Amino acid sequence: ICESNPHVIYRAIRTEDGAEVVVKTLIAKYPKKEDLAGLQREYQITSELQFEGIIRVYALVPYGHGNLGIVMERFGISLSQYLANCKNQILPLNQFFPLAIQLVQILGSVHEKKIIHKDLVPTNILIEPANQDLRLIDFSGSSELLREFQATTFSKRIEGSLPYISPEQTGRMNRDIDYRTDYYSLGISFYQMLTGQLPFFANDALEWVH
Repeated sequence: ICESNPHVIYRAIRTEDGAEVVVKTLIAKYPKKEDLAGLQREYQITSELQFEGIIRVYALVPYGHGNLGIVMERFGISLSQYLANCKNQILPLNQFFPLAIQLVQILGSVHEKKIIHKDLVPTNILIEPANQDLRLIDFSGSSELLREFQATTFSKRIEGSLPYISPEQTGRMNRDIDYRTDYYSLGISFYQMLTGQLPFFANDALEWVH
């Protein structure tokens, strides 16, 4: 379906019952220990969040040369794809508000479990066009803490998608990360859903952080 280093996503057929599923695994033939640990952690966190609005995970399966794959439900399309099919990539208000309310409720339930998503962007929100049901996906960068100290230096990888992350998540604010970082990112997504564009524009990582 898609590839974003170090992960790749496949559609698959589960041989035991013929069900269509999705598998998230690592691109590398011989994956790094830290990438494997990240995949295990993502499976663990998502398994603890198996309520309405979260992608359902079925198994963590080993294969190949020490690789792992998260087997999960096949569900809808990304919100990014859905918006691309809308006129001017804008959602009418009568569609926006039911989706926005649903997203806030799902996110509130995630925070009640003391999980911060940290990458709540349209590509990580799935929608079923037929009935407008939603699923949050990709908890690979999530935090299990109610509040997280962000001590990132600029030379290290910033967790999250730059156009959507909160100022404190860039590590340049001398501020801890808490659940509010997700609402900032969700607000950027809402802005995009209503206007068809992002509130800020930049040409490189340094400019996005600024």
